[in-house]
Amino acid sequence: MNPLVSVIIPCHNGGAYLREAVSSVLSQSVGDLECLIVDDGSTDDTSEISIDLVKSDARVQYHYNEQQGLPATRNFGIRNTTGEWIQFLDADDWLSADKLEVQLDRARTATDRRNTVIFSDYEVIFTDEDDRVLRTQRQVVGDLSNSQLLERMVSWAFKANVPLHANSVLFHRGVFEKKLFDESFKTFGDMELFVDLLLKDVEFLYTPWISMRYRVHETNMTKDRGRTRDYYLRYLEAIYKKDSKLLEKNPNLGKLTKEFLISRDKARLDKLVALISRTGVKYNVLGLSINSRRAFILPLLYYASILMPRRYWHRLWHRFG
Repeated sequence: MNPLVSVIIPCHNGGAYLREAVSSVLSQSVGDLECLIVDDGSTDDTSEISIDLVKSDARVQYHYNEQQGLPATRNFGIRNTTGEWIQFLDADDWLSADKLEVQLDRARTATDRRNTVIFSDYEVIFTDEDDRVLRTQRQVVGDLSNSQLLERMVSWAFKANVPLHANSVLFHRGVFEKKLFDESFKTFGDMELFVDLLLKDVEFLYTPWISMRYRVHETNMTKDRGRTRDYYLRYLEAIYKKDSKLLEKNPNLGKLTKEFLISRDKARLDKLVALISRTGVKYNVLGLSINSRRAFILPLLYYASILMPRRYWHRLWHRFG
């Protein structure tokens, strides 16, 4: 008989936190579950710890793959589990003890269970490189409609406050018949998925309580700023292809323009210009209005920055913001 819930834990060199994550799964008030640890090419002690966890509880399974990235690892978990509902959990995060029970209870109100995602609030734990807690932050999402969630997802501004987190939601397996994670996204794959599901009219139902703890520390994948910017530009391109008007609600284009110009990052600036040239986005840079017809100004500003001494270039930004 298939379990009610499949919990999928992707793990790449997360052995230091894995026991805590799995413990939060096995201590759920809903016991009808399976827990699949998918080892994404780890070189630490993930394998040894996972085998030990498998021996300690029959609900735990373990599978090793060569490193493929987070989206592919999640998709592997979806294909190799059988529960009606799917819960993701990163190896360095943990679930509240009654997460599954509360969200499954909310699912009773769904119009169509197979077309449903249950979302909740969550808590962010900021730690230093020695894993000492620096501060905590509660992310209260609120009972938002699909259109409101979509606007929040598109306007997200590089902070630990994304309204839909892959670990804070509970998916019905039927949702993944519409869309799996895009494996070409090593970062922002979950956000790209959520935007698609919101546009496909999947029903998102809210439960107002802290459902999981999300750890942000020095070794988090999202700390790689350069790679993060590259995948974010791809995420913006994906949004544009889904609905070109969505980008008009994105506040980050001006911030990215400023960042790429100050750092004289021409490769990323060129990608941004190519995107802006096709949209109805409008914003200001150094007191100049930028839109699709005036995007040509940005390469000119870049070449001006090359000719101008860096200290004067920074003064100009300081003056105009």
